[in-house]
Amino acid sequence: MPSPRYFRHATASVSEDVDLFLLRLSCADFPDWADLTAEDFEDFPLNWEAGTMYFVDNTEPITSQGKTYIPWQFEFTPPAQGDDVSAANLRFENIDRRIGEAVKLLPSDAEIIVEAEHILAATPDIIEESFTVFKISTIRLQPLSVETDMSPPDDSLEPFCSYRFHPAVTPGVFA
Repeated sequence: MPSPRYFRHATASVSEDVDLFLLRLSCADFPDWADLTAEDFEDFPLNWEAGTMYFVDNTEPITSQGKTYIPWQFEFTPPAQGDDVSAANLRFENIDRRIGEAVKLLPSDAEIIVEAEHILAATPDIIEESFTVFKISTIRLQPLSVETDMSPPDDSLEPFCSYRFHPAVTPGVFA
């Protein structure tokens, strides 16, 4: 549930605060960032967990809950908000081709999990909205972008509750 501050921000005619999306991409095939040095990547955050990448749709880095999110232009479309209501989409700008080259290095069966959160720039540790966890199902490399389709992870093996009704115990159900 959004905070009262976010509600005031969202309903104000003018606001000085900025809405930001945070993305966490997790994959067992991503490198262990602790093994990389400053010579490997210039201006690379040193507080990333192994197998996880952190992005913010901003022009400068932001730290939220102890993790540094690097600025990158992307478009996150949650399900039921685009033309195709059944899928969520993620589109990364790939002007310098770094994202596309990194995708090509992953094995074809790599499982990439996407977590998205919505924050205000002035209060980056307060998560205003969290989205369901998604799994990237399709990746399309375009000349200037990397586009993905995402779906919720398969939960068909998760336990599901069931109820049994008997007329002697629940007569209202059978009336």
